[in-house]
Amino acid sequence: MVLDTEIFLWYKPAASGLPPAPRAGHSAALLGFASENNKDLLGSFGAELVVFGGTRGRKWEGSLHVLNCDRWEWSRPKVGVSDVALMMNACCML
Repeated sequence: MVLDTEIFLWYKPAASGLPPAPRAGHSAALLGFASENNKDLLGSFGAELVVFGGTRGRKWEGSLHVLNCDRWEWSRPKVGVSDVALMMNACCML
C-alpha cells in the first residue's frame, strides 16, 4: 500500500513482475533519493525497494527481490553467489 500524501489516501499500485512471496523476518531497504519536484522517497529518481531473506513458516528464504518504485516493477536480479537463506538479518544503504 502507498500513501498519497497530498490527499492522504492509501492505494494499492498496479505492480508488474513477480513479487516476493509473503514472509517474516526479512530485511528491506529503500535505495534512492527524492527529486526536487517530489519530496517523497517513493516514485523518485530510480528509487528501489530491496527485499532479502526471511522465513515462510519453517522454510528459510534466501531470495533477493527489487521493486523499481518509478515503474512499479518487481525483478529478481542474478547475484554472483547462490542464494543464502537468512532470517532476522539487517541491511542499510551505503
